[in-house]
Amino acid sequence: MTELEQYQNDAAKKLIDLSCETQAKLLELQEQESRWRTLAAQHACEKAENEKLVSAKTNERLARQAGGILRPTTTMRPELRRDDDEWTVTYGGLTARGPTPETACLQFDRIWLGKDEL
Repeated sequence: MTELEQYQNDAAKKLIDLSCETQAKLLELQEQESRWRTLAAQHACEKAENEKLVSAKTNERLARQAGGILRPTTTMRPELRRDDDEWTVTYGGLTARGPTPETACLQFDRIWLGKDEL
């Protein structure tokens, strides 16, 4: 083998090695990009899930508030007073009693709505 052939052989070998290294680096970069995209997609899913939870909690809180606003004791404004050791809620001929203002109001609501429980 002549010196020129040896040089061409060495150059071809270096080109092949460089091509293999380049392909390996490209494959590594593609895999890294794929991992980043997967992580970004997971993050987007987690963010959407968190937004759903926040929205559900907000809807739940608003529903509780709306329920409280629509209670008979809230809409009708019956008289609330303390009689000795209990609280009394009175509206017209309807009277409800309880150990606390809230329990008296709940009892009034139950009686007004004709329900055993709210």
